[in-house]
Amino acid sequence: MPLGVALGLPAPLIAGCYGVSGVGMAFWIVMFHTSVQTHIPQDVLGRVHAYDAAGSLVMKPVGQALAGPLALVAGTVPLLCVSATMALVACALLLAIPAVRGLKRVEG
Repeated sequence: MPLGVALGLPAPLIAGCYGVSGVGMAFWIVMFHTSVQTHIPQDVLGRVHAYDAAGSLVMKPVGQALAGPLALVAGTVPLLCVSATMALVACALLLAIPAVRGLKRVEG
């Protein structure tokens, strides 16, 4: 998604990038929450979810606060390219972990 904006693609293609990103995020959310609910014992599920939510949300305002000043210093296009690269690297690193890549469905 940020790479499409960084490359200056026409609006319909940027919309397509956002659509693909949305589908990917929806898939990730469903798979993540299904995995958590089926692999975490019920007696600690609430606590695990609370830590997940806190960890996921705590840095969002920091990133949003730094985005403007960083764009002024580094430039918008380079910052968007770094953002796209970081997203791809994070996905690759997660998939490189055998326990993540080979997570099996738990039959209930």
